Amino acid sequence: MTYIILVLTSFLCIHVGSLLKSADVPSIDIVENRALIYKWIFILLLPALLYKNIYYFNYISNNGGYLAIYRGTEHLEGVGFLARFGSLLCLATFTLYFFHETDKKKSARSLIFFLILFSTELLIGLRGKFFVTALMFFLFYKLRFGGKFSMRGLITIMLVIVSLAITVEVTREQKSESLIDGSSLLTGFISQQGVSSAVTMVVLENKPYFDQGAWQYFWHQFGVPFYSQPEVPRGWYVANDISMIIMPEAYALGFGTGSSYLAELLMLGGVAGIIVGSLIIGGFLSKASQCTQGIKGSLMFWIVSGVVYYPRTMLQDPVHNMLRYVIPIILVAGLCFIIRQVLKLR
Repeated sequence: MTYIILVLTSFLCIHVGSLLKSADVPSIDIVENRALIYKWIFILLLPALLYKNIYYFNYISNNGGYLAIYRGTEHLEGVGFLARFGSLLCLATFTLYFFHETDKKKSARSLIFFLILFSTELLIGLRGKFFVTALMFFLFYKLRFGGKFSMRGLITIMLVIVSLAITVEVTREQKSESLIDGSSLLTGFISQQGVSSAVTMVVLENKPYFDQGAWQYFWHQFGVPFYSQPEVPRGWYVANDISMIIMPEAYALGFGTGSSYLAELLMLGGVAGIIVGSLIIGGFLSKASQCTQGIKGSLMFWIVSGVVYYPRTMLQDPVHNMLRYVIPIILVAGLCFIIRQVLKLR
C-alpha cells in the first residue's frame, strides 16, 4: 500500500510540475537544406550501425544469449571503436535530420525507414532502448507536426510492443521449443513489468541500510558510462546492490533488476524527496516539450529519453544520455555547417 501511495504522489507531483508556467523557449529558424545534408550523412553512417548490431548478435548467439554483453567488455573490443562511434554518430545524425525536417510526409516516411533498421537493436535484446526511442520519436513527431494519439493508435502500439517484447525475450534468452508456451510467455512478460516496484519495495523494507549510502550511490552513478557491471564494488550502484540482495545467483549470471527513480528519490530525501524530485521532473518535461526543432531539439530528445526510462533506471540516466550524444551531435552539426559553406562557394 505504501508503494502505491508513493507512485500516486509522484504521478500527481509530476503532473503539477508540468503545469507550472515558465519562460518560453525561443524558436529558431530552420534552414531547409540542412535536413537533406543530415539525411545523406545518416545514410553514409548507416553501415556502422548495422555492422555493430549484427556483430553483437553473432557474439551473443555464440556466447549463451544476450547476458554475454553484461558479463564483460569482450564484445566492445571485438567490434572496435570506429564501429561503435560510427553507430553513435548515425543515431545522432538521424535525430538532427528529424528535428530539421519541415515536411511532415517526408519526416513520417524517414521515421518508418529508420525504425525498421533500428529494430536490429532487438536482435541483441535491447528492448528498453528500442521501445523508448521509438515512443519518443512518435511523441516528438506529434509535438512537431500537431495531432493527438487516438485510442485505437495507442492500443495498436501497445499490442505491437507486447508482441515484439515477447518475441525478443524468446530470441535473446534462446529458449527451447519445449519452454515456449503462449500463455506462460504472456504471464511472464506481465510479471516482469513489476520489477520496478520490487526495486522500490526492497528500499522501503531496508531503508536504514540504503539511506546510509544514499549520497554515495548518487555520486558514484555519474560514472556508470565508464564502468561495466562486474567491475564496480558493492555500495556504488543501487541496481547492483538490490540485485545481489534479492537474486544473488541470477546476478552472478549477469541478470539485474535495474534501478528506479522512485527508489533513489526515496533514499535521498524520503517522501519530501519524491515530492520535490517529481515536481522538478514535471517542470523539466514541460520545458522540454517546447524544444522541437534544431540542434536543441536533437539533444533534448536523448535527455528526455532518459527521463522517460526513469521507472527502470537511475536518476543520472538523462545526464548519461546528454554526455553520450552531445559530442556526436556537435560534430555532425559542424560537418553540416562546413558542407553548407562549401556549397555556397560553388
